[in-house]
Amino acid sequence: SSMITIQEKYRGKGLEVISINTDGEYRKSEQAIRDFIASYEEKQGTKVNFPVLYDESNWLALAMNVNFLPTIVTVDRNGKVHNIYRRFGEENESEILQGIEAIVKELLAAGECAAKGTQ
Repeated sequence: SSMITIQEKYRGKGLEVISINTDGEYRKSEQAIRDFIASYEEKQGTKVNFPVLYDESNWLALAMNVNFLPTIVTVDRNGKVHNIYRRFGEENESEILQGIEAIVKELLAAGECAAKGTQ
């Protein structure tokens, strides 16, 4: 998964990936999500290396006007939304990874500039 790769690559630079599952609107239970993750990990031979939160009421997606899944939102250290990535028409995993990595690099560069500006 692109998000597993991004977490591995940028964790040391302060990035934390958090996934929010909105399957609550389809009345799937938290256990169904846990079972899906376990099945994914077994099939892929890898571990999901970030927390997956369960939004039973879909309130976060509604609050952020997210109507296309998956949507990637980058948030800086102050809680400000930096960028939103909704372009998932890519043909393969490498294109998706490149798109997500571009917004992550942008966020990290902005964070580094902000940190330099306060010294």
